[in-house]
Amino acid sequence: MMVGLAAPLTNYLITGYPQPLILLPMTVELIIYGFITGWIREHSSLNIFLNVGIALIAGRVIFILSVLMIGAFGESFTGYLIAAMSPGIVGGLGQLVFLPFIALYLLKAKS
Repeated sequence: MMVGLAAPLTNYLITGYPQPLILLPMTVELIIYGFITGWIREHSSLNIFLNVGIALIAGRVIFILSVLMIGAFGESFTGYLIAAMSPGIVGGLGQLVFLPFIALYLLKAKS
């Protein structure tokens, strides 16, 4: 959760991205990713791939709701949604495949 909180702001300060209007929704989305994966890991015996999948879906839903609440989508919400979600599908699939393996490796290295 802490990385999700710090990463977008740090990246904005260094590169200027994400744009200020999307900074809050992205920060909330990343916090949700961290919270959900941590909570599921501590309170459930779900498969790690399912854990990451649930977190990705929850994070994107919260992102969309945040964008709607602050009106950060410009003229057409549908157009914004397609533009925002299309690149995220490939990234989400990559996270779904690689993050569980990285997490398992780090957990084994820690013990």
